[in-house]
Amino acid sequence: MSPIIIGLTILAIILLGYSFILYKQRVDILNKVNANEKDFENKSKIVRGEIPSKEGLTLLQAVGLEASSPNEEASKILQQLQTGSSSQIQSFPDAYKDLSLRECAIKSSYNSAISGKYASSAMIKNVLQRGCRFLDFQILSSDTDAKDYVSIALENQTINLDTENKLPLAEAMNIASAYGFSNAPNSGDPLFIHLRVMSKNPTTYSRIAKTLSFSFEGKLFPGKVTKDTKLGELLGKAVIIFDKTTNPEFTGNCDGSSAPDCKPLASLIHMYSGTTELRKYEFQQLLQTSPLVVHRDTDGPHNDMPYLRMSVPPLTSTDTDVSPIEFMSHYPCQMLAMRFNLVDDNLIEYESIFNRNQCAFIPLPIQDKKKE
Repeated sequence: MSPIIIGLTILAIILLGYSFILYKQRVDILNKVNANEKDFENKSKIVRGEIPSKEGLTLLQAVGLEASSPNEEASKILQQLQTGSSSQIQSFPDAYKDLSLRECAIKSSYNSAISGKYASSAMIKNVLQRGCRFLDFQILSSDTDAKDYVSIALENQTINLDTENKLPLAEAMNIASAYGFSNAPNSGDPLFIHLRVMSKNPTTYSRIAKTLSFSFEGKLFPGKVTKDTKLGELLGKAVIIFDKTTNPEFTGNCDGSSAPDCKPLASLIHMYSGTTELRKYEFQQLLQTSPLVVHRDTDGPHNDMPYLRMSVPPLTSTDTDVSPIEFMSHYPCQMLAMRFNLVDDNLIEYESIFNRNQCAFIPLPIQDKKKE
């Protein structure tokens, strides 16, 4: 056998052995990745791929959720949150189509993209899967990359995020629209998008307008929405609500200083919170007002709730949310926005109210069917 053939044979054996080693390493790596992914997926689908699996973390820490007073029902709800399983929510019945907005409570989520210290599109899917039809987003803008993000900030600021990551607003709105009107268990119901924009820059408003136009193309309700708008008129449509407490001087119109391609955000807004058309309170602020008694008709779901109001947790508080039954029985409001990343007895009670009524829109006053 010639030296050349011997050399080639040895080289082939070496290459084959090297290839086998690389293959074995690749298999080992893939097995580890698959094991980690399986372990992480079992812990949570809420933030899959965005929060790394870390040894020593409790289950709640790993998914970015906090728990208070856990019990059997809390465990069940947490399991539903982790697996992405559906709640008992369905689209509201035909009998509710004639209800006006002021007459019903809407299942509402506060900081809808936030789970712990992370902003996640998967969390948006989660709250939609739970049947929420009022979603709240705090929007911060970056001057460096001229982009807008969903995050949380404890003060009125532009980009000093209090989350570990940045979720582009475009991604959040695309998920809200696509998932909210297709995969959600009540996808035909109206979807309310509440925006808290932490900027006064007209360029930011124009970018947000373009994002909303693209994400909700063909789905934005064509017209103004008031407290007397009927639910049936809003079927399958998105309603944009702008929080004016973040910028009382907001006009959202393009002026002479705006770019030539400026798109007026005001043209897409259906309603303003923090105004007389939708009063906004933090929990404790509403508790300081006079209790309000709402009477329901004896022969139907209609009632005499006179106006629209919403209540949200204080931005800087780490306390648990309020008891929905106790709160809504004395201080009824259409949007009692709960933090779905804080799994406690109050969230369980909130989930139970809507599950028992089997829809995200319940005629006021709230009645706990479990106690009837």
